[in-house]
Amino acid sequence: MKIEITGPDFNQIIENFKQKPQELFLNDYARYVISLRRYKEAKGQLKFTDDHDSLFVDAIEHNVKGLESFGSVARTNRLIRPLYAIDRVFFKAHKLKALCVGPRTEMELFSMVGQGFRPENIKGLDLFSYSPWIEVGNMHKMPYADNSFDVLIAGWVLTYSDDPDQACREFLRVVGDRGIIAIGATVLDEKGRANEAQLGRTSKHYPGADQLLSVFGKHVRNVYVRHESEPGQEGRTIVIFDVNK
Repeated sequence: MKIEITGPDFNQIIENFKQKPQELFLNDYARYVISLRRYKEAKGQLKFTDDHDSLFVDAIEHNVKGLESFGSVARTNRLIRPLYAIDRVFFKAHKLKALCVGPRTEMELFSMVGQGFRPENIKGLDLFSYSPWIEVGNMHKMPYADNSFDVLIAGWVLTYSDDPDQACREFLRVVGDRGIIAIGATVLDEKGRANEAQLGRTSKHYPGADQLLSVFGKHVRNVYVRHESEPGQEGRTIVIFDVNK
C-alpha cells in the first residue's frame, strides 16, 4: 500500500508545529538537527568535571568521542517513551521535576520536552558539558539535595562506573517519595567483559533486572517496565519503577 502525504497535509502539519513547537521533538531527526546545530554553535566550550571518583579509567575520553560522532539518536527513547505510559507522567509531565543523568548531548532533554516535560523543570548532569542545560558533575556524588526530583532517567551510564551500587544510591537519594527512576544498563557477554577488562574498565555489569532492582531493595514500590537480554548474550536491561521512601 502506498501512503501519500500531500501538500495540504504538510501545510497542516507545519501549522500544528507553529502552535505546539514542543511536539517537533517527538521526531528523532528533528531533535538531531536542532541539537547538532546547537552543539556546533557551542563547540570549543566544553567544561569537564574534576571529580573522577568511581569512574572507569577512560570514561570521559570514551564519551567525548561519542559526542564527536553525535550518535545514539533513538536509544534514549527506550526509556523516555515508556515513561509516558505511566498516568502520573502522562497527565502531569508539565509539573514534574526531572533529572537526566549522562545525556551527553541535548537530544535526550529535547526528547523529554517532546513528551510534555517543561524545559525549566529538566536538568542534565554529565561528566562534561557544552550546554548550560547540562550541569557538570559525577553521578556518584551528585550536587543536588535529597528528594529534589520527581523523575530520574539514567540511560546506559552504569557501564562507566566502578561502583554502580553507589551511583544507584545517589539516584535514590535525589528522587522523592513515589519518584520514578528509569535505568537502562548495558549487559555484556563473556567476550565483551573480557574486552572491557583489557582496557582497564569495570567488569561490574548487571546481568538482569532482578539484580539491578535488588540494589534499591525495599525502596522499590511498583515496577512498571522490566526488560532484559537473553541469558549469556549482550543486550540491555531496562527497569522503570517508582520508589518508596
